[in-house]
Amino acid sequence: MSNLNIQAKNIYLELKELKKNGADTGSILFTIVKNMKEGDIDKVYGKYKDILNGKLIVIEVLSATPLSKEQEKDLENSVVKMFQSQELVFDYRIDAKIKGGIVVRHNDNLIDLSLSKSISELKI
Repeated sequence: MSNLNIQAKNIYLELKELKKNGADTGSILFTIVKNMKEGDIDKVYGKYKDILNGKLIVIEVLSATPLSKEQEKDLENSVVKMFQSQELVFDYRIDAKIKGGIVVRHNDNLIDLSLSKSISELKI
């Protein structure tokens, strides 16, 4: 994954989280841009626009423990097949609440293979 994609992904995720909490998007963007290298601003902004326009897709992956590089590669190969020719950026996060397994999310699409979901289904 290119450094520009990582920067654009991080901006997208920060804004998404801060907007949930009612933060002012303009001041957040100003702070992010102020801390970037001058030559990267246009490139990163272009990648950020690609995310907003659906050309660059952020895939959120939750796991209870860090995935190995091999597991990440296997997961990415499987998810790439689902989105075919679109450019993907993976955001790996640790969430101990899922107890095991993984949760893969893109917008409203959710694949929940977590142990906590399996346990909750057994209780029903």
